[in-house]
Amino acid sequence: MDTEGLLAKGKLTRDCSDGAEAYALARDGALTGLSVGYITRKAGRQGDARVLQELELHEASLVPVPMNSKARLITVKSIASIRDLEELLRAGGLSGRKSRAAANAAWPTINNDNPTTDDELAAILSGSLSRIHTI
Repeated sequence: MDTEGLLAKGKLTRDCSDGAEAYALARDGALTGLSVGYITRKAGRQGDARVLQELELHEASLVPVPMNSKARLITVKSIASIRDLEELLRAGGLSGRKSRAAANAAWPTINNDNPTTDDELAAILSGSLSRIHTI
């Protein structure tokens, strides 16, 4: 929680039909809002506004039209294939040739069965980009 509100990071399970459908709809811009289910534990007033000070968050759902117009999905990311990785690198400003080279260098490490944290993935991509910039 910050001065802008609640920032959440989530993951869709694309191995099931609901997750795959939600991902596709979000990626294509049909689901751009968030619905958040919570229980208010502590609230106060600031003028006419109700201020939620402590919540118990239960769920967040993707929706086409959120009740609060500021409850928005910011970005949809996925690296499910080497092609997704190439596109991500190209969107980050690399040329097609460099994106392809970086994706080919990083993909074997990213696409293994060992769990990779966001920090580990960032380090892998950063190292690949450093090598690519020298090409």
